[in-house]
Amino acid sequence: MVRFAQDFDRGAFDSPYRAESISLATRTLDELMPRFEQRIVQKTTVPASPEEVGAAIKSMELADIPFAKILVWIRNLGRRSNGHPITFQQAAAAFGVRPVPTKQSHEVVGALIGQFWKIDYGIRLVRSLEDFQTFPDSGYTKAVTNFWFDDYRHGKTVVRTETRIHSLDVKSRRRFHRYWSIVSPGVRLYMGSVLRAIARSTFRRRREHHVLTA
Repeated sequence: MVRFAQDFDRGAFDSPYRAESISLATRTLDELMPRFEQRIVQKTTVPASPEEVGAAIKSMELADIPFAKILVWIRNLGRRSNGHPITFQQAAAAFGVRPVPTKQSHEVVGALIGQFWKIDYGIRLVRSLEDFQTFPDSGYTKAVTNFWFDDYRHGKTVVRTETRIHSLDVKSRRRFHRYWSIVSPGVRLYMGSVLRAIARSTFRRRREHHVLTA
């Protein structure tokens, strides 16, 4: 019982007591944003190890997400974006997404604050996780997204992504709700295309490695 309590407290991935029904996929999100108004959850399966999936996410290129580029172009009313980010993570950082430290080795988390109903999104940059958590200004909406890929069985990894959204006051909640009722189908398509891009990135990395070692 002592080992069980210790493993449960630290979220041990190699614990013999860890059942398939116990999911740690939302642990970080529960700490960051236990209260939220909107939520999107999607998942896919990639024939690769969690380590390969993590590397694929970090090196995933915008070229791996062609459908997502079209959706973003539509949301931006056809305007070209400034700069030329190459990877998905570079594009997210350029947009204002703040990487979030996580205690889980097979997880990537990002946080964002903005007035997303505006044409320029009203992004507020934050320097640290503490700034995100204690952000005091009303009229804004917070969003957190994670990619969790710890579930590995029979040579395949389940990649799960969840986005949670919380507006900081009644006015922003009302404005975001109207915006969300229009864009949420596109956001779901976008996140689905990102999940498919993880598999593309994985296979591209394998091909590149094969070429280098051939």
